[in-house]
Amino acid sequence: MTHDLKNVAIVQGNSGASIQAAIDTPGVKTVFLPNRSYQVNQPIVIRGSVKKIMGIRAFFSDNSVHPIFRLADGDEPLVSIERLEEASLEHNSKRSLLIKHGDLQSYANTQLGVGDLYLEDIDVNSVSINRQKVWARSLNVEGIPSGSTAKILNNGGLLWILGLKTEQIGTILETKNQGLTNIVGGFIYVNKSIPDTQLPQAQYINNESQMSVLTRSYLPTATGYPVLVREIKNGIRKDLMNPNRRLDGRLFPYLGY
Repeated sequence: MTHDLKNVAIVQGNSGASIQAAIDTPGVKTVFLPNRSYQVNQPIVIRGSVKKIMGIRAFFSDNSVHPIFRLADGDEPLVSIERLEEASLEHNSKRSLLIKHGDLQSYANTQLGVGDLYLEDIDVNSVSINRQKVWARSLNVEGIPSGSTAKILNNGGLLWILGLKTEQIGTILETKNQGLTNIVGGFIYVNKSIPDTQLPQAQYINNESQMSVLTRSYLPTATGYPVLVREIKNGIRKDLMNPNRRLDGRLFPYLGY
């Protein structure tokens, strides 16, 4: 996707209001965020004629509201967001969204956010998709989920990942509610020992869904997941246990139906 150099708005200032003002400039196609730290007090709505938001290591402070950006309806069928750091995004439109070369806090979509999602070269803490089609290439998910939440949640959607990397503890991915997930290639860096809990922690959860996974684990000093896959079919839970929690370097294929 290219931007129209005749219709560029450069953000003036470092607040959410200044970014919103640039987006709302009449006829603007590309919004450029200079390299600085931004403080956002209310969600920035992507709307109007904008089709690209681009930053060069534009950083969002920890005190910002979440989500920082909200994709709403607008003129362009596809919106591109590139090179933002520590941003969080909410998909609230039928429009498609492309996110590239970013270091993000989170991504989630709403009931209205059914537009397709494309992720490329993304580092993110958590991804939550609901009834949505998602294609991801080079996805790095390193957040520590709370409770039983997974780093990546596919709730009834279609998710394809080409190249996955993770770190930290916590279930990597759960697919539920008749969702479909395919992961082709992945590097699972277990750099912290997975704790022993009353319900053993699963690396992947296939919950009344379909899932295909091909990943490789690396455990230089830590202890791996006690359960490789937790599969729930017709309400019955079966755990594929990990007999070698200190063994690394093995390709792990899983195909669930």
